[in-house]
Amino acid sequence: MQEKKGISIVWLIIGVIVGTALYKQFDAYLGTFKNKGLAAVYFVTFAGAVFLLIKGMINRSEK
Repeated sequence: MQEKKGISIVWLIIGVIVGTALYKQFDAYLGTFKNKGLAAVYFVTFAGAVFLLIKGMINRSEK
């Protein structure tokens, strides 16, 4: 049997949702975030989702 070689849809959805929320928190006119604490949580979650997405793609390509 062949193994799945696609991307993880779960981490992709999480990344898109959290990335959009992070973008909405950013005020381009002032160059700051509206709520700095929430933006930090969004950024950590977004970075983790992207990291796990890339890590999964690398592990699947090695097999």
